[in-house]
Amino acid sequence: MNIMDFRITYAAARVNKGLKQKDAAKLIGISEKTLIGYEKGQVIPQWDRHNKMAEIYEIPKEMLCSPRKH
Repeated sequence: MNIMDFRITYAAARVNKGLKQKDAAKLIGISEKTLIGYEKGQVIPQWDRHNKMAEIYEIPKEMLCSPRKH
């Protein structure tokens, strides 16, 4: 097992970085409503936004993911 076998959700990464949704959305350049959709797994972000979140949250983009739907 290697480090890339582990994933962290968008919401967990944001919280670990100490950001509120409104602040993270502003840094990403999206609305808070859009970020909520990403964090709930209702909307899949485009790669440029995914990569921007990884950069802001300081986590490898390969480890960042949407929550799993049950």
